[in-house]
Parts: sequence; C-alpha cells; structure tokens
Amino acid sequence: MKENGTFEIPSTELREVYSLDISSLDLESFGTAIEFFSEKNTNLVMFRPNTDATTAMVFLQVSKKPQWTVSDWNDAISDINLLDF
Repeated sequence: MKENGTFEIPSTELREVYSLDISSLDLESFGTAIEFFSEKNTNLVMFRPNTDATTAMVFLQVSKKPQWTVSDWNDAISDINLLDF
C-alpha cells in the first residue's frame, strides 16, 4: 500500500489473488477489519482481511473481465483508497 492509501498489483503475470499489507491502517481487531473492508469491496475487487488484521487477501474478479491486463486492473483499483474511512 502506498502512503496515499492506494495500491496496485505488480506488473507481473496477472493472478486472481494477492496479499496486501494493511498493518499501517492500525485496525484494532479482525472484526474492525471485516467491517472496514466490507465498505471497500466492489463488483470487481474483493478484500478479505486475515485474522491478524495486518494483511488482507485481494481477490480480483478476473472472470468478469478476462480480456483485462494488469494495467487495466490497476486503473480499476486506483479509485479504491484505503485511507478513506
């Protein structure tokens, strides 16, 4: 995650699942992380925090946009800001 609250997937081979370090968000608990990320989910990108509340799995709904490249996905997720509470 970048300092401004955005993130992007690496410009390597596209995958459906990525791990994201969310420790800088200082979420108090797993329950808080669940609530927080439920508001960040979109129809193309879904977040599932891990029980430690310091990492989250990012699921790209690749089957909905099979023609998209890494660049297309990064454009789509650029609107998701994890610092907007």
